[in-house]
Amino acid sequence: MHLPTHRATRGSTAAGFTLIELLAVMMIIAILVTALLTTGVLKAFTAAEETQTTASMQELSVSLSNLERDLGSFPSGDWRKFRAFATAHASRLRGLEGKQLEGGSEANAGSEILYLIFESLGKSPGIDEKFLQDTDGDGYREHCDAWGNPLVYLCTLTDDAGQKTKLRSAEGDGFDEVYVPAITKVDDPKRTRGSWQILSAGANEIFGDDDDLQLFGKD
Repeated sequence: MHLPTHRATRGSTAAGFTLIELLAVMMIIAILVTALLTTGVLKAFTAAEETQTTASMQELSVSLSNLERDLGSFPSGDWRKFRAFATAHASRLRGLEGKQLEGGSEANAGSEILYLIFESLGKSPGIDEKFLQDTDGDGYREHCDAWGNPLVYLCTLTDDAGQKTKLRSAEGDGFDEVYVPAITKVDDPKRTRGSWQILSAGANEIFGDDDDLQLFGKD
């Protein structure tokens, strides 16, 4: 009987995979599959959050249209100008008075004003309670997006300069104050004519890039 030589055994081993090589291949495959699944899940979550945020913004749009129909104008997103607005419509806005009109911080004013006026009139939009928060702790709740950041509301007839808002810090500790300019320049490709703007910084929590969510009131 012919027995395999030492040289033949070595040749057989070289032609196949060792156990370590097989484990390494399996590990690489597992990493790739995990990465693909994670990317898919993140995209699905982002799409769902964008849908929820857009739905909230549209609810605000309907309420703003009803408010303008009743009062003849849109509220300012600036506390000082809003107090003048409330005074001018005092006979209709009886739910707004005294300390409520002192206003909160300069940041997030537009979102806080929307919440205050709709809540006081008993005409709050049909928005899930989880999107109503006092993120900056000034005693005034804001309409927020699905990522927990206040929506920015600007009345383009009175607030052309833009508005400060606070976004969650990239380090996850507190909030960073940023300035959000109104889109009013004719040569700005993102500009849409309208009487108000509602904006969200989107999933990356940075204003001014492609993932921003924007809604405009038409003239």
